[in-house]
Amino acid sequence: MRALFCPVSSFLLVVFRAEDFSEAKQRAIDLGRTMESTYRGGTGQEVRWRLEAIETLDLLGDAITDGREVYSEPMELRAARTIPFNAEFDPSNSAPGQSGV
Repeated sequence: MRALFCPVSSFLLVVFRAEDFSEAKQRAIDLGRTMESTYRGGTGQEVRWRLEAIETLDLLGDAITDGREVYSEPMELRAARTIPFNAEFDPSNSAPGQSGV
């Protein structure tokens, strides 16, 4: 059977505790390995999720405070979407979904 490559990747952010950087790296690897899986997708093809690398390890301090930002990623707007500099937003109208975590 010929293996197919589908260029899909997933970036995960996981918060955990560790005593030092070395322990944090090993803990990240261990957690990532437990998230690996193989299954048959909707088309019957085998799907594999594997841990490729640990990109970053960030020390958040002894206590994670309420409202602490742990991840942010700039993203480019779709070409058809322009937001004026002085635009006002009303996030109370948002209907948030769930990420599946």
